[in-house]
Amino acid sequence: MSQISLEQALGGEVSGYVVITALDGSRLDQNKVDASGFQNWVRNEILTALEAESLSWVVLHSGILTAEDDEKLHTVLSHAGALLLTGGHDWHNGEPLHLARTQLEERLIATALKIDIPIFAICRGAQGLGQELFGGTIYNISDVDGLDKKLHNQEPQKWEDLQKKFHWVDVLPNTHFTTWLVENAVKYDAEWIRKRENGELQMNVNSMHRQTVTNLRDDAEQFLVAEDGLVEGYTSVVPDSDDLRVLAVQCHPEALPDRHPLKVYFFGQLGRVVQTSVSNLDISPSADGSI
Repeated sequence: MSQISLEQALGGEVSGYVVITALDGSRLDQNKVDASGFQNWVRNEILTALEAESLSWVVLHSGILTAEDDEKLHTVLSHAGALLLTGGHDWHNGEPLHLARTQLEERLIATALKIDIPIFAICRGAQGLGQELFGGTIYNISDVDGLDKKLHNQEPQKWEDLQKKFHWVDVLPNTHFTTWLVENAVKYDAEWIRKRENGELQMNVNSMHRQTVTNLRDDAEQFLVAEDGLVEGYTSVVPDSDDLRVLAVQCHPEALPDRHPLKVYFFGQLGRVVQTSVSNLDISPSADGSI
């Protein structure tokens, strides 16, 4: 599977793809972008993870569609299997480039919810989704009493640091994630999952963020919480089923090792919800292998 064009998505030529949000890469230094391993400001690691799940995708940013393009956004999402909100700068960054992205993503979230498209979110996306869907409030970590800035915003902020900057978070019991751990007989690799003396689980995740979303409503099922209380992961399921309609994590699962349970869970569940949408639409793969 691979990237499809906006024209293909608008024309209804393909369906069951993932809509990925991104910063407008055309307004950045392309040499720097390419050297950093980005495609339209989407990490190559995300695209590799989607390919591993045999998923196709279309990248949307404010350089090709804006929040005012309601009809086109509805068309693109109506043929999609899921919406993926990726990481980036602060959700409330007032610079025009970042503001345009936030406005676009706010419209995409509203449209996806209206037509029942599952939403997955990473870091910045998890904060914005928590605010837009679950009534949360986005704060700078340094402004919240009791939160450990150094724990979450581990300097220097370089992508390669995510491969070595980890901290432990609590895995809450009786959640969609813990059910998945049991059903898939996930072995507790001491490097990534450990048991406390009281039997509760903890997981080692990466971290590179200076903001957080707090005060989520109860219908957001928190499943990962840092030792200082910061929400690190939440889900929401379709009523009377175990199908996810929301999966959001504060860390960057695309930068986790391939064997890490959270990476397997995040992208595996993304593949599952897309396949469910394909089955519901009775879409067959085309001759070139695309959906």
